[in-house]
Amino acid sequence: LMGYSQSEVIGEHHRLFVTKDEKSSEEYRQFWRELALGNSKRGTFKRLTRRGEIINLKSNFSPIKNRQGEIVRIMEVAYEA
Repeated sequence: LMGYSQSEVIGEHHRLFVTKDEKSSEEYRQFWRELALGNSKRGTFKRLTRRGEIINLKSNFSPIKNRQGEIVRIMEVAYEA
């Protein structure tokens, strides 16, 4: 959907998929702070494909915790809106 191969996105930050303006926005920083606190997020988001095209994704972001209760990753489940 996004036009990237698996090897191009593994280990990369989510900001790969957002516009330059969104990357530097306080709203985007707050979004990640909330996830880091363990709060799930969902909604419709504009995202950039590898070709630079904007698409709308309906996404659900869920913090994943280890056995000690520490957040170790964020899982996003998304589909094109």
